[in-house]
Amino acid sequence: MISAQKTQTEENVIHPYEPELLVGKEAMEMLEKKAFQEDWDALYDNCTWRTLFQSRDFVTSWYSIYKEEYLPIIILKYTDQQLTGLLCMTTSIQGQNLKNSQHKGRIVGAGHYEAEYQSWLATQESSEEFILKSLDLLRTEFPRCDIYFRYLIPQVPLDWLSSSPRWDKKCIIQAYKRPIVRMDAPDISKLFRKKEFKNKFNRFKRLGNFVFDQITDTKQFSEALPIVIEQFEFRQRAMFNKSQFSDSPEKKQFLQALFEQGLLHVTVMKLNDEIVASVLGLKKDNWYHLGAINTHSPVYGNHSPGFVHFILLCELLSHDKAINFDLTPGGDAYKERMANDHDYVQELCIPHSPLFQKRQLLKYKFHDYLMKLNFRPMSIQLSLKKEKYKVKHWLKRIKSKGLKKTITDWQRQKTKTKEELFILKDSNHNPTTGLHLDKLDDLLNYEENQLGTSSWDFLNDSMQKFANEFHAITCSKNGTLLCLGWLVDPDRWEMVFNKKLPNNEKYPVLLGLEYHPAISDKLDQYVSGMAGFIKKHQNSPKVYLSIASEEQKLLQPLEPIALTEA
Repeated sequence: MISAQKTQTEENVIHPYEPELLVGKEAMEMLEKKAFQEDWDALYDNCTWRTLFQSRDFVTSWYSIYKEEYLPIIILKYTDQQLTGLLCMTTSIQGQNLKNSQHKGRIVGAGHYEAEYQSWLATQESSEEFILKSLDLLRTEFPRCDIYFRYLIPQVPLDWLSSSPRWDKKCIIQAYKRPIVRMDAPDISKLFRKKEFKNKFNRFKRLGNFVFDQITDTKQFSEALPIVIEQFEFRQRAMFNKSQFSDSPEKKQFLQALFEQGLLHVTVMKLNDEIVASVLGLKKDNWYHLGAINTHSPVYGNHSPGFVHFILLCELLSHDKAINFDLTPGGDAYKERMANDHDYVQELCIPHSPLFQKRQLLKYKFHDYLMKLNFRPMSIQLSLKKEKYKVKHWLKRIKSKGLKKTITDWQRQKTKTKEELFILKDSNHNPTTGLHLDKLDDLLNYEENQLGTSSWDFLNDSMQKFANEFHAITCSKNGTLLCLGWLVDPDRWEMVFNKKLPNNEKYPVLLGLEYHPAISDKLDQYVSGMAGFIKKHQNSPKVYLSIASEEQKLLQPLEPIALTEA
């Protein structure tokens, strides 16, 4: 602990004349002191560049919930018994003497990825002196760590960079455009009258009982949260191969804590009592930040539920003209469709070495270059990540299955297998229990199939099928997806595949059959069960099966159907 001369209050709250660094246990003990809590709240209220991500409720909840994964780092400064500066940071390297360690780390604002904006709190008079001395303390105690603030809002004072050449040379700043919806804009109502929104909104209303609602009750939130998480996990894994809640179970607990503190603003969009979209944002001090999660059901992806929900949320927020809806940086097209204003936020990076500084500068320059060419850097990064993932995936398969079989499987994947259409019969002795319609959790249980299709490719393909209004019929057992088929309405099938079913014989089609090797000898029973399931739910006397020749031998003799080109 680095400290200077101190005084004490009746609660043993340390009041140093110089900034003091508290790490780990000492930092957590300080958070428990009532006098310090009151001082923090007072400083927060008086700081003109505060965001809710520096509020006591947000920071202390995050420190407490993520204490097993992140080390709390607090720098505070008192002047004449008044808290005049506070910086809350963290690092994922724990239990080590970082000053002497060869390990390199990263020090970031408390909240890390959960905190959209990271900075310090200070009075106007002490701001420059406080941040300069705080950075000195961090650099002394953690010499091999890079320091990041992501992002700094425009109001954060940065004059100290120009007045301190030593730090100006070490710091790198990158600006990012931030889209905002300002509710006091004279033309805000035009957003809710856009033809695109009206058309999509009316399409949803025609599908059934439509409800848009804000959740304020803890019990309702607890009931909705697992559904919201499932939708979020599906989209994240399908698009980015990320699983935030599985990789970090604390995230769910943190959202619950934020809701109980009144920081989490939750809205859901329901169709026939089913959640089809949601936005969990953070709201305080006339700002609503899109900083938590937003989701939609992929089953209704073709109806743009996320876009409809965002416009309805804007309409709800517009009842308070003082609200600013922060859509957050990222360059997403849907945000630009809604924004009526922009400003710039900045990422501040302080590298620990000249070499890393050069690398970071090159990274930022490349980012600016791509933006000038109208390329979204995150999209380029994702494409590279996918290619790297594919290479690693097939190398792993070569190691387990051998080169010859891997090449054969890869060729079969790339070859478009010709499928034929048959009448699918169901057997009376095959129960339909255990089958589900559009159950995302079953799809998330997918294991690599015989051809080596990765989970990323599988879920991405599933998302595309949902977008084409296909419906998943699944069966899982003990956390493993055993069987999957995609149900398509006859009219939709004809449109997608550009073929015509026989006149007066337009029945639902089951296609895209996937099955686990463990049930290959029982595939006929599972498929027959699917036929019965479809007939019951679709009230259809017949079901068609589209299947490749390799799978036909695993089923009972099938009656082929003659098709014509559309």
